[in-house]
Amino acid sequence: MWFPSITLWQPWASLIFVPNPDWRKDHETRGFPIPESKVGEWVAIHSAARSVRPAELGPGLRKVLERQWGTSYEVGLTHRRVLGLVKFGPSRLTQHSTPKSYADEVAGNWTPNRWAWPILERVPLDEPVPAQGRQGWWRVELEPPPEIGEAKAPTRELTDGR
Repeated sequence: MWFPSITLWQPWASLIFVPNPDWRKDHETRGFPIPESKVGEWVAIHSAARSVRPAELGPGLRKVLERQWGTSYEVGLTHRRVLGLVKFGPSRLTQHSTPKSYADEVAGNWTPNRWAWPILERVPLDEPVPAQGRQGWWRVELEPPPEIGEAKAPTRELTDGR
């Protein structure tokens, strides 16, 4: 089954699937709103080819990462893999949105006039699936996890990867 997909840098991709809600990312923040066609649909989250360098991370985010995975967190992050599926809600301007936790706040760019895409549901894959990602929206073929079932898989026709 084909799913719309988006590639995120590590550690942000993995933070979406942290089980503890106090230490996970509950919004994706971007400079543009989520396309309406993706709202409420299952979207695959893909991890980029490399992690962001530790020097590029703020101290708050480093604290969250160390709390979650220890001081050598970057060694264990998965790259070039689909990590799981999420459902996004309608995006809102950051000045009209509120991070759900400290981790959600430091894992996003909440400056005014950016967009917060709330993650309503998430299903991590038992085994991340290798995939060659790209910038922007693209499609990936996956076996749907049992948690979402065939009936809940994407219903919109994906013809151009958008």
